[in-house]
This record gives sequence, C-alpha cells and structure tokens, in this order.
Amino acid sequence: FKSSGDTDALTRGVKSIVNLAVKMFSEALAISGVAPKIAEYFDAIVDLIDGVSASWQLHAEGRTAQAAEAAWRAVKSAVDDVAPEKVTSHQTYSVVMGTVDGVMGRLTEHVLDYKRRILSSKVCYKRTIARERKRPSSCRKGFEWDQMHTCYPSTSAGADCLRPCGGAGMCPSFCGADKACCRRGDKKAPAECKGSSGFVDFAYTRGSSKDYHQCVQPGPAVAFKIKNCGEFDLNGLWVRTGVKSGRPRYTLAENGRAIMEWSESRAAWRLYIDETWLGYGRPTLYIATSTSATFPTSGWQAVDGIGPVPQVEAFGQSASPSLVQVGELEGSLALKGKADYGTHEAACNTDEEDLEKAGNWCLSKCPPGYRVKNTHTCEQVCGDTMPADSWGLCGTSAAEVHAVVAQTAAMVSNGAIKSYILIDDMRKTGVDGDNLAGTINTFIDMGKPFAHPKCPEFVDAEQSSATLPQQSKLVR
Repeated sequence: FKSSGDTDALTRGVKSIVNLAVKMFSEALAISGVAPKIAEYFDAIVDLIDGVSASWQLHAEGRTAQAAEAAWRAVKSAVDDVAPEKVTSHQTYSVVMGTVDGVMGRLTEHVLDYKRRILSSKVCYKRTIARERKRPSSCRKGFEWDQMHTCYPSTSAGADCLRPCGGAGMCPSFCGADKACCRRGDKKAPAECKGSSGFVDFAYTRGSSKDYHQCVQPGPAVAFKIKNCGEFDLNGLWVRTGVKSGRPRYTLAENGRAIMEWSESRAAWRLYIDETWLGYGRPTLYIATSTSATFPTSGWQAVDGIGPVPQVEAFGQSASPSLVQVGELEGSLALKGKADYGTHEAACNTDEEDLEKAGNWCLSKCPPGYRVKNTHTCEQVCGDTMPADSWGLCGTSAAEVHAVVAQTAAMVSNGAIKSYILIDDMRKTGVDGDNLAGTINTFIDMGKPFAHPKCPEFVDAEQSSATLPQQSKLVR
C-alpha cells in the first residue's frame, strides 16, 4: 500500500493481522470461555474494515455519496454486533441510530437529485467580485491630508483658527508672527481685526470667511511691535485704539492696560502700564521726545522702566504651522455630524485611473462583464445563453426565471408545512428515529430548489456592461 496506494492490499494486510490475532487468542483462552466474546469483537473489526475498504473504492470511483453510505453501514453493523443489549435496546440509541440511518440511507438520492438539478437548471447564480478599496488621499494645493478622508487647509488657505488661537485677535502661536485670527464682518471683533485682509473663500470647502475665523493680515489698527524691551510685559504687537491729545493712542494687543500715547505736559511720547483704578499715579516706564505724528521708532529713554529700552518696529509677516501639525483636530470626521470649516473631501489619486470615489473610499472599478452592485461588490452582467436578468440570477428567458422563483417558493412553503407537522407530532408523541430523520430529510429537500450552478463568464456581457449602468430587474 505504501508503494502503490492499493487500498485492497491494505485491507488484506490488516485483515490478515486481525485473523492471526483471533487465532492466537482462541488457542490461548480456549479453556476460559472468553475466546468467543473476543472473537465477536474481532469479527466486528473485520466487518468495519470491509466496509471502509468498500468506501475507499467507491470514493476512488468518484461515487462520494455511495462511499459515505458504505462507511455508515459498516459502522452501524459493527456497533450492533458488539454493543450490549442494554445499549442497543435503549430509546436514545434507537433514536440516534435510526435518525442517522434514515438520513444516510437517502444520501445518494439527495446528492444525485442536487446534481441533476444543477446540470439541468436553466438559471444560474451571478458571480460577484469584491471591490478593492483604499482611503482617498489627494488634496488641493495648500491643504494637508488627515490620513482619513479629509483635507485640512494651511493657515494661509483658510484654516479655522478660533480654537487653536483661543479666541479672536493677534495669534502668533498658530497663525504666525504679525497675523491675526479674524472673521469677516465680525462686529464684535477686537481692534486688530477691523479692516483685516487676506480672507480666502473656496467653492470646494465648507463655510466661508463670514462663517468662521481665519488667519489674516491685521487691519490698519495694528501699528507696530515692540521687542527686546527690559519690561517684558510691553513686548508684542500694538494696536491703534483711539486718540489722545490729537495723536494716535496705542495699546498692546494682548494687554489693553499697556499704553503708548502722546503727553502734552511732557511734550513726549510715553509708555506705561495702567494698573490703577482712576488713572492717577501711573509710572512712566519710557519716553521719547520725538514730535512725530505717530509712534516713534527711536529715541526712547528709560524713566521708571528697566533696560534695555524698547525697540519699535513696523510689523511684518512670517510662515505659520497647519491645523494637522498643531494637533487641533477633533478626531475622525466619521464621528462628526459635519466636516470642519475650511476643509474639503480628499479625492482619489488621479494617477490610479481604475479607482472611483464612493463615500469616504476610493474603490476599484468593475471589470468588463460586471457592474457595480454596492460599494463593496461588483455583480456579473447576464448575457450569452442566459440573457434574462433577475435579482442575483441569470436565466435563459424571463419565463424560466419566473418558473424557478415560483417553484422555489412552493417547495419551501410545502417543506415548512411538512416539517411543522413532523415536529408537532414529535412534541405530542415523543421523539423517534423515523420522525427525526423525516424532519432532517425535509430540510434537505427544501434546499433543492436553490440548486443552480454559478454563471459562466459571459462574452457578450463585456460589451453590454459598459452600457448598463443600472441593473434591469425582470423579476423582483
């Protein structure tokens, strides 16, 4: 058997060993009366080997159902030979063995019936193909992908700055140096947002500059910035907030109590921090004797302030980070009701022509002969000898499809009624092998009207699939 795979040879070899064992036991235990009982067990083993051998032969011939039946008959015969009478006479044994015997006895019938139905069927099941999918990652210039399906703008492309900036006004931490976080038309905006410019509005993003705050160029109220001042609380951007003695009055954008104004009594520009209640006794930190009409950029001297004296410069512009970089996203947009302001949906990579956008995914297009069934699946298009199109089926004609559907409904309904009667009878009279086997066989019969082959690959469907964007249902 090892060299040729001859199962008959294997069977003969095993039986020779068993027969030799029977002979040895019979001679050794002849006087004890045990030999006959042992011989029964070995005879059962021989019967089982014969049944298994027959099963192997049938399987080799392609007769799978008959092979299973032969193996079952051998097992049942062997068990009946050696099982004690108290076991074989027990109700549970009768139910189990009778049920399996009733089902196995019709196995060949069931298999042949299924095969016949598949071979003679005039309908077939449509094939389906899973669509490959990946996340869209293509963003417009100035936008950054969030690794999901959304593109977030940079600060220069309309990023929503209100949250990362902590409110409207100058925001060097997020918007960049000399930039403000403002909303167009905001009547409650701070002075630096009055007349601000650089708002962006795109047709492809959510919201406009009137709906949310953006990083922009501050308005004309932002006049200068102070740096390297010994009084650290004076460093930063300064905004024109009023007039004093006929000349502009300025306050620090981040602290309205830090003030620069013209003093008539001193005939000089004055820098101080007003920490009083009524405005009296305010210490002058620095003065500049320049008579310029606006803020002086030089000539500053320390009075009560410490050095170095402030360096006053007109403000400029600088680069700034993005929303994605500062980590101000609130998580996946799949968990939100709406997209964030200023964002747009990521697109599929244009270099991959076989992808198309569907929801939040890029999906592979269906191959020739198939069309889209849903976002996950492509479904076969009917054609050739099976042109009739139905829900999940192709048929030789619409009439055949109708007939199959009607027959399926009838057989399933009849099987349901029959199984109900059998189960109800077992509930009333108790379980027995015949009723239980009948119930199982009924369920097997209920599956037979569904026995149809998979559709072949249709040649003419490859052309028709391009002209059938939606499925035409002949049967619903």
